[in-house]
Amino acid sequence: MAYYYLVASLPRVTLDEAPPMDAEAFLTACESMLTPDDLADLRRALEGDAAGAEHPFLRQWAERETQLRNEVARARAAARRVDAAPHQRATDAFDVATVEVATHAAETRDPLERERLLDRHRWQTIDDLVGPSSFEADAVFGFALKLRMSERWAAMSEERGREKVRQCVEALAPGDEADAAT
Repeated sequence: MAYYYLVASLPRVTLDEAPPMDAEAFLTACESMLTPDDLADLRRALEGDAAGAEHPFLRQWAERETQLRNEVARARAAARRVDAAPHQRATDAFDVATVEVATHAAETRDPLERERLLDRHRWQTIDDLVGPSSFEADAVFGFALKLRMSERWAAMSEERGREKVRQCVEALAPGDEADAAT
């Protein structure tokens, strides 16, 4: 189904700027415009469950995301000389660019730059999957996926990063804090 008005009214979203709206506001805006099936799939996409969606665009996206995660796991495993098999998920997707991006990301020492490389690839993958369907449901779902990525990047800060590291360190050695205090 075509969603000319909805797609034409969507604001620009990027990884480098705060998103113009949040996912909840986008979902609310779509409630009266999408078919019930498309709305259900939009909810799944915004919740990170594209694999559970019925729409072919979201199923393709989930396959491509699985391939990317598999390639990242392979590259990390190779660097550590361990078996990647336990970390692989079944997928029929294969894209040479995804292999190249995952390999390059694994070689990138800066974790922030590594995430940026992977998300830029995800962004391009969405654009490729939407293709000429610029006013179809594909474009609505693509916007939703990009919006979630934009929200994630907008939420990043040095302070939040340090807090996450602190939490991870504490989780690795929960008994050490009590021992250090005595």
